[in-house]
Amino acid sequence: MKTVLQAHFRDAIATDVIPILPSNRAGSNRRRYKGGWTSYAKLRDVLRREMEQKHGGETWFTTMLDLYAIPSDFPGSADAPRRPARDRVAALEATFHADVTTSQLWRFTPYLQLHEYEALLLADIDAIGRWMPDEAGTGIAALKADIAGLAPEEVDGGSQTAPSKRIVRHFPSYTGLKTSVGPLAALDIGLTRIRAACPHFSAWIAALERRCRD
Repeated sequence: MKTVLQAHFRDAIATDVIPILPSNRAGSNRRRYKGGWTSYAKLRDVLRREMEQKHGGETWFTTMLDLYAIPSDFPGSADAPRRPARDRVAALEATFHADVTTSQLWRFTPYLQLHEYEALLLADIDAIGRWMPDEAGTGIAALKADIAGLAPEEVDGGSQTAPSKRIVRHFPSYTGLKTSVGPLAALDIGLTRIRAACPHFSAWIAALERRCRD
């Protein structure tokens, strides 16, 4: 998704996108290991430090973090509604914004992905199959049946029903190909189709576009 977003903002708005990956291991300055984010407090420290160092008129900060397996120390996680997911994510983004920003550090738009990155790939399951052709024969139809009636952002975050878990169920090789197939499939699908299928994601992009044009 990094390449997709960088190309969009560079070409459409002449804006650079510079990703920062916080560490998920003690003693590491940047994420070098597999696995999701495990501590909100550590993420907040990295984010606030970056904002303090680079806060300025031409810089805006945002996040792209999975709602799935959100750390237990995330602010407001105990009080936010569990369902529907769109209400939960809106409440968590609001508490995230309140916890990070100050009167001096305010150039920030929080974003939590419903429910994880792979939800965006469900905008076009055929594209997933094109990058894993050995499993596409049965995988495409089976995955479509698995999420029948659900929009990509409605595919929940259960331990066996999250988007990535469903993809692996029908495309087992995705487990070892995630870092290559995921970005390639996103490029194949394209931002326009992803936004059409994922309104929460699209609203985030629209908010950043407005900020970049202000």
